[in-house]
Amino acid sequence: MASRLLQHLVQIGRQQKVSRFLAEVLAGNQAMLRVFAGSGLPMKQQRDGTVVHVTLFLDEAPPGELRKWEALRGDRF
Repeated sequence: MASRLLQHLVQIGRQQKVSRFLAEVLAGNQAMLRVFAGSGLPMKQQRDGTVVHVTLFLDEAPPGELRKWEALRGDRF
């Protein structure tokens, strides 16, 4: 579910010329961190105590990267 939602948000973000997403994730939330890492988007992580600050760069990844991610997961819009 989280992967699919992220895909949809990336699609909307790109249409609206959003260049990046910022997220604050609890360090213990490995499932969400894996969703971000598996997105195919360039990503920066910085840990600050129990929080991981994540930046996903929408404008630096070719649009085909997201399509590869969708294909690997079998997702379709």
